[in-house]
Amino acid sequence: MNGISTALLASAFFAAAVAAFTLPSYAVGVFRVDDSASQPIEARSELRWKTLVPRGEDANVVETNVQVNIKLDLKPWQGKRARVYMVLPPIPAATVNVQWATQGRLQPGRLTSGGRGLVYQGVIGNPSLEDVLNVAISGDGRRLSTPHRLQFYFEIEPE
Repeated sequence: MNGISTALLASAFFAAAVAAFTLPSYAVGVFRVDDSASQPIEARSELRWKTLVPRGEDANVVETNVQVNIKLDLKPWQGKRARVYMVLPPIPAATVNVQWATQGRLQPGRLTSGGRGLVYQGVIGNPSLEDVLNVAISGDGRRLSTPHRLQFYFEIEPE
């Protein structure tokens, strides 16, 4: 399993964002945030087995850690109260768990693939919001047997 690559950084970690545009109509009042200036600190990250000797509930867990410089373009919502979320779309046949710590501008949190986690709530005071996220990613190694691109993105809900 040493060769399992999340291929999540450089080209994919936040590659899905282009510019602030609305999501499908089912998400009225939810907008995609331009995070194209966000950059991973490493070029790519490989999943590793959590334990060398498979035992107990961690027997099939693979994990990796990565740091990402986050820069969110929030100009369209400056001066407005809003909630900002980090989103990870569903991954076919697998569940990926994500937990992150921050340097203080964004909130620490966690999410599971197919979900989203709150990273900011309050008045958008500046045209951009920047922080460094230390992200821990884990999943079931039996289901992540091929490379997966984790395409995180951010959404904003003005209040």
